Amino acid sequence: MEKKNWKKRVGLILILLGVLIVAAEVVSDHAFSDFLGGLFCGDRYMVVEDGQFGDGVCGFNADIQTVMAGFLMVPVGLVFLFLGRKKEKDK
Repeated sequence: MEKKNWKKRVGLILILLGVLIVAAEVVSDHAFSDFLGGLFCGDRYMVVEDGQFGDGVCGFNADIQTVMAGFLMVPVGLVFLFLGRKKEKDK
């Protein structure tokens, strides 16, 4: 019976999750990151400051953080995929 290769599975999940996060951010026109920013900051997110909406009061830029997390999941997933490769043993 073959051992399950968990590193390969984690790598695939991270890659797919990263791509899905970035795609959801682009397709929803930043509504996905606004939702996450609202969860993180609550009522302080997107308050009116100097006559314009801004997220500076919260200290959390949700657009950049969401896309950065999505992009960083892809190379981390690639590392897990690389580490999860099975080596063929010569008998």
